[in-house]
Amino acid sequence: MTLQSFFPSVLAPAVAERRPSWWARLIGPIVADRQRKADAYVADHLRRHASEHRNQFILELERRLLGQ
Repeated sequence: MTLQSFFPSVLAPAVAERRPSWWARLIGPIVADRQRKADAYVADHLRRHASEHRNQFILELERRLLGQ
C-alpha cells in the first residue's frame, strides 16, 4: 500500500498545484493560436456565405474542415 492510499487528501493539494510541463507550456500557446485562427476562418466563412443555399453551404463547410 502507498501513502496516498492511506491518506489521499495529504497529496491532493500538491497535485493540484503542479506546474505544467515544459512541453505543455510550449505547445499550449501554439494550439490556442491555431484554434483562434480556425474560429476566425469559420466565422469569416459563415459571414461570407450566409446567403447561399443551406445544403451547399453545409457541404462546402464540411469539405473545407475535412481538408478535401
